[in-house]
Amino acid sequence: MGPTFSRIGAVRVVLEPKPGPPTDPNIPRAFIDIFTDISPLFVINNESGWYEGWMIHDLVVPPIAPPRPDGRAQFATITERDAEMLKKMGTGNNVPAHIFTVDGRAPHFPGASDRFPNRQTNIVPLHVSMGTYNAMQQADAHSYWEFNYLGTNWVHPPYELPFTGGFPDQFGQAPDTFRDGEIGKLQSIVPGSGPAGIQNDPKVFGDNPSLPRAALFTALSGLESQSGPLSDLFLGRTDNIDIRFAAAIALLFNVLMVVVAIIAIALTVPRDDPGVGR
Repeated sequence: MGPTFSRIGAVRVVLEPKPGPPTDPNIPRAFIDIFTDISPLFVINNESGWYEGWMIHDLVVPPIAPPRPDGRAQFATITERDAEMLKKMGTGNNVPAHIFTVDGRAPHFPGASDRFPNRQTNIVPLHVSMGTYNAMQQADAHSYWEFNYLGTNWVHPPYELPFTGGFPDQFGQAPDTFRDGEIGKLQSIVPGSGPAGIQNDPKVFGDNPSLPRAALFTALSGLESQSGPLSDLFLGRTDNIDIRFAAAIALLFNVLMVVVAIIAIALTVPRDDPGVGR
């Protein structure tokens, strides 16, 4: 470790009283300013780089409101039927204005004493970007970001993983993203053909939810808890523990298939006779 240097950092959240928008920071249309100041900022590998700030918002059960004419919930609200279903979860925690929990029990925030699989968080965090900024080595960094409902309130989309089949074209139907050739269509999981200029079919080269690796991932990622020797691999961050466990099992399945293939080749492929051709 190198010498210790003194440094200071601060993040300021300011409500901007623009004419027209509300002055209540709890209303989405309010303009919120974020000021980040770090003096000095020691960058990675002694090089200048880009940095980004994030705020974490824990999902809250929305208020109840009458549905729209088509029967669906209004924006940022739930229907009476939705509220009844949520209240039946766990011990009844999921009622309007309460922090939503995946098991319906009292909120448990991540803590240093958490340990998979018996004790882990049950809240749903949403990460809101506070913008990116640049800094030179050991220079002061000052950034400004304005939150407003016109486009800068950027949240990382908590969409389904492609291994589950993606989204259906029609709500209420089975996922058909893979069948439509949309899983991995624009991602690197579908390899390019290089100079040949051939467009590889995502349905052939992409991640198929019906294949064993994907099926294992999908099935195990829905489990509420797992136990065994693998549990020690998941210390630390616990908000995505089920996904990490499922991915680890899927990876081990792939390793098993490789071992089986090597054994099959060793037993079935004839060895060259050293005396042939001599």
